[in-house]
Amino acid sequence: MPSLRLFIAIETPATVTGRLLEVRNALERAGADVRWEPAGKYHCTLHFLGDTGEGAMRRIIPALEGALHGCSPVRIAYKGIGFFPAGLAPRIVWAGILDEEGRLASLHERIVTALSSGELAMEAGRPLVNPAGDPPFHPHMTLGRIKSPRNIGRLTTIAETCTFEHPPVIIREVVVVQSALKSGGSVYTTLRSIPLIA
Repeated sequence: MPSLRLFIAIETPATVTGRLLEVRNALERAGADVRWEPAGKYHCTLHFLGDTGEGAMRRIIPALEGALHGCSPVRIAYKGIGFFPAGLAPRIVWAGILDEEGRLASLHERIVTALSSGELAMEAGRPLVNPAGDPPFHPHMTLGRIKSPRNIGRLTTIAETCTFEHPPVIIREVVVVQSALKSGGSVYTTLRSIPLIA
């Protein structure tokens, strides 16, 4: 049975995407060697599942729905441009998400707890959560992936002068997304939307 490369995320509202495109246009002037993500792929990953069989996915969806049952919509804001890792050799350009109430972190924890089930791991043929523990959850959107050191200094200098800030928005659903690898890059398809309803 074929496997699907999956992740669980929140999508980026159109008004935020428009502002991010302005910031990205400014960053592109650095001439750095960056593979910029298309605007339609901006999202915040809550948990990366990786290659998952269709049979396991049919068990995962109800588990996620149960974990998110009773969760109300989430209020978040967007602010800041940064790099992973920080320092002289960054690999990722990201835009920040302010989760001052800790609601996204709570959704992340609920999802991780639900996917830690031994039965789900057996169905998937592997653990769905890193048994050694994942890095601390840092809500963000990936804008681009740095391919080489070319013009990195110019890129970071421009990033320091860019102002990215968007007023709070309400997130009303969590999505399960398939990432299919194609010759021109990955293509995202939303497989299931799980509403956040208190």
